[in-house]
Amino acid sequence: MLRLLAVLCLGLAAAADPTSEAQALLQRVLPKGRDAEFTVTIDAAAGDTFTIADGSKAGTVALTGNTAGSVAAALNWYLKYVAFCQMSWAGDNMKLASPLPKVGKTITQTRNYKYGYMANVCTVSYTQAWWRWPRWERELDWMAMNGINMPL
Repeated sequence: MLRLLAVLCLGLAAAADPTSEAQALLQRVLPKGRDAEFTVTIDAAAGDTFTIADGSKAGTVALTGNTAGSVAAALNWYLKYVAFCQMSWAGDNMKLASPLPKVGKTITQTRNYKYGYMANVCTVSYTQAWWRWPRWERELDWMAMNGINMPL
């Protein structure tokens, strides 16, 4: 998880195994066992882009990105706009249909900006200072899924 934070915040993709980091995020975020219905591919040559497509096996979804963070963003896009589920600060709706909804035409999204930031210097002192690791891990996953690579 700390490697994922390094990848997101510092761009140290070479310092971690981005495929393992992305798969670990899927295991934490999705209902138990549902991560097996997704395949993760890292394509470092793709630029800051992700694609979402129907998997090679029926009922699976293929997520491809250039980093673990872009795969996390692909998962978030799929959950919101195809599966109509979400992970949010106000609560989660992770009632995924079985089998997973088909993507249909391959979806490609390119990030139009270098940095995605959130919070401010007071947030850490007023709120986050009291968090334990499970809450931090959830926040880091949420940040990755929402394209945050520069938390203040």
